[in-house]
Amino acid sequence: MIRIRRIAAHNFKQLREVDLYLPEVGRFLVQGRNEAGKSTLFEAVFFGIFGQALVTETGTRRLDDLIAYGMEKARVEIWLEAPAHPSTGLRPFDEAQGRHSSGQGSGRRLFKIARTIVRDKANVWELDIESPGGIEEVRGNRAVNRRIVQELGFDGEALLNTCFVEQKKLEKLEGMNRAKREESLMKLLNLDAMVRMEQEFKIRGEDRLALARCEQRAELARIQAELPEKEEALGQVEGKLLFIGLRRDVDAVVQERRTIGQLEGEIAALTAQRQAHDVHRRWPRVSRSFSISTMWSTSRGPW
Repeated sequence: MIRIRRIAAHNFKQLREVDLYLPEVGRFLVQGRNEAGKSTLFEAVFFGIFGQALVTETGTRRLDDLIAYGMEKARVEIWLEAPAHPSTGLRPFDEAQGRHSSGQGSGRRLFKIARTIVRDKANVWELDIESPGGIEEVRGNRAVNRRIVQELGFDGEALLNTCFVEQKKLEKLEGMNRAKREESLMKLLNLDAMVRMEQEFKIRGEDRLALARCEQRAELARIQAELPEKEEALGQVEGKLLFIGLRRDVDAVVQERRTIGQLEGEIAALTAQRQAHDVHRRWPRVSRSFSISTMWSTSRGPW
């Protein structure tokens, strides 16, 4: 919430000397005779904030026309209190409370705007920003105007197109088309910045392609980063597989040797059995031959 704390005008059109401190809350009525300066007070508010003159019935917007007749200069001071992140809404603010709370609590800041118009000479815009961190001074007409719009989040045109109606300009709001009204409201509510950000950060086709390329590059970089470790692990696995293969080969050779030993033992046993069988099979013939030989020797007798 942005609150008007003070309105001061000196020689501003027909306002010779006005210095108002407004209470914090309430509804305020400006009452007076015709040409007493009621509308001029609102002109002073608008000029004090944005440094611009309202378009009057004559259509003029020259700042020199804001100086009271016969005077060389006019001065307007507007004090605004706003939070660290101001919202969009103007409310009067109590001067007595402001002295104790402005810039002192919950990040609120006090903007003291002073604008001096000098006839046929350079005008002077001044801005002092009081905050818990100290006072920041902004000088220079362009710098002050730019900073005010930046802090408020809207400019004078947006304010005129929404909630600040110039005298005899009500038809301006009525005659605006929907697009213009939406544009003004978005500007006042700072939604235009959000729309710009939405457009800026909106994902387009080329953004998706770029994202896909970036993801592929990231995946490639990850693979390349993991490649040495994978290669080392692969080498270890291959070494283990080689060891396992050699171990299996050695076990196979040992098993084959055992099998060969068993077969050789079986062959030796079979050979022995066969030899014994042959001896047993030939023994009757040998025995008969031996008997015949003995008989033959006996029949011949001794020599």
